[in-house]
Amino acid sequence: MVERPTVKPPRSGGQEAQTREDPWVGRQIAGRYRIERALGEGGMGSIFLAEHLTLGRKVALKVLLEELAQKESIKQRFEREAKTLSALHHPNIVAVSDYGVDGETRFIVMELAKGEDLAKALEVNRPTPAQAYEVFRQLLRGVGHAHAEGLVHRDLKPSNVMVRFLGDGSIHVQVLDFGLARFDDDSPRGGPQLTRAGAILGTPAYMAPEQASGEGAIPASDTYAAGLILYEMLAGRRPFDHREPTALLRAHLMEEAPPLQQTAAHLVVPPELEAFLAKALAKERNTRFANASEMLQAFDRLPLPTERSSQPSSGLAVGPGLTIASGKHAAQTLMKASKQVPKVAWIAAAGALVLIAILGVVMLSGGEDPPVTPPIAQPGVAAAMSPTAMAPSMDAPTMEPAPTMEAAPTMAATPTMEATPTMAASANRWSWQGELPREVQAAHARLMRSNRRLPRSVEGQLLRYSRSNPEDPRPHLLLGRSYGNGRALTDAVGEYRDAYERDPNMRHDASMKDHLVEASIANTDRLRRAAQSLITTAYGRGEIQGVIQARMGNANRDERRRLEQLLGQLR
Repeated sequence: MVERPTVKPPRSGGQEAQTREDPWVGRQIAGRYRIERALGEGGMGSIFLAEHLTLGRKVALKVLLEELAQKESIKQRFEREAKTLSALHHPNIVAVSDYGVDGETRFIVMELAKGEDLAKALEVNRPTPAQAYEVFRQLLRGVGHAHAEGLVHRDLKPSNVMVRFLGDGSIHVQVLDFGLARFDDDSPRGGPQLTRAGAILGTPAYMAPEQASGEGAIPASDTYAAGLILYEMLAGRRPFDHREPTALLRAHLMEEAPPLQQTAAHLVVPPELEAFLAKALAKERNTRFANASEMLQAFDRLPLPTERSSQPSSGLAVGPGLTIASGKHAAQTLMKASKQVPKVAWIAAAGALVLIAILGVVMLSGGEDPPVTPPIAQPGVAAAMSPTAMAPSMDAPTMEPAPTMEAAPTMAATPTMEATPTMAASANRWSWQGELPREVQAAHARLMRSNRRLPRSVEGQLLRYSRSNPEDPRPHLLLGRSYGNGRALTDAVGEYRDAYERDPNMRHDASMKDHLVEASIANTDRLRRAAQSLITTAYGRGEIQGVIQARMGNANRDERRRLEQLLGQLR
């Protein structure tokens, strides 16, 4: 089975509504804990903020879910979680202080971890490279201690990593929720096997290949998940970002993670870091880091990636409007650097950036930033740059509002311009000219100037728009281009098919052709067949032959054979 996500948002409606709706609020547990409010829900239990009545101390109290409390195996697992955590004493792991049974209620009392979980922090802004390194280093320390005690976490992910900024500006990280943890088979503490063979436990987005196939987890499974977390912190997105759990599991089993430099164009990625991530995310578990301590030793030798921007991004937030680079040393370094630059220079630099953006010379980088504003059409410029007479006018670079959490936009050395779908827009109902829906226009403008994947926020806008406008093929085409740019080809082919079925004219999109041909030679049978099926349905030989022949130039022997077979199927 696939466990539910570890953390769910607490019930809405405020404190008063919670008191009325939640029978747990106000209840005393074991005569010494009073529940004050819901904090969330873990894999097996509800988590509450409670007060120790004798000590007056706030704690996190986890109660086994009522629907699971009748199952003996679940009760054993819950008790094992308490014993597991109580055996771990490390500053980077949340500590357990109590366990007990009150009537039919089984509960665990844990240290109340302060701060914010990494998943929520990443929704606001990606960390600076220095922050990401510090968070990752402390994460490995905590998990390494668990591995030394014979424990495998099995569900490492950003929502199980709590990040807190201390008063001196340093970061403190704690690993949460060992609810799916198990002792390594070699550990004398192993005890009875509570998970049936072949069961899939964990969160699909962060599962190691052996977990995705139901083989069970080892310490190297945790190092795989840790590698995914580091990749996401640095790139601002996961290497595998499919929508469906089955597609995610298949990606972990069969797809190679794209190089970090390909996904994180805002960074200069050292080759040593690329090699580190390649080892961490290897499909074969015996070639990965054996445990978190070994991974930490290798990680401590890595150089820090640098940002291409002339000013560092602001990173994870300490509080409203206040951010920090990473740790006390980094904070002091930034302070010293800022004092060396006169204020008038900063003002002048900011004014220059605005002026350049207005002139359309600089493209703002695509991070997890707010939606773009509508583009400003410049037909004259577009006509000069259009690759074909059939292509509609190209939109000019857009001016975007400065992201609230970014110190400055990332500057691209050379703006990349990409052709829009090469179809006669005037004869097509779904034109790219004229007034476009806001969601379509924002995504289209970004894809026009960059071959990177769209930010999740923009993809979310397209998905919501497509549900409200099911006949419009444009959001599906744009999503296909976005997924294809991010090498999520399974999702890309699905969106391209949706776009084609709504309007066959969408097949003229250049990116659609490129991505479909790329997918048609993939090593995954299902993906390859889906791409080939759409190609043979949508295209005649003359429409796509050039793209196929161009791909042959860089293809290996097997890929060339597949492309030749595909050409033979076309009319």
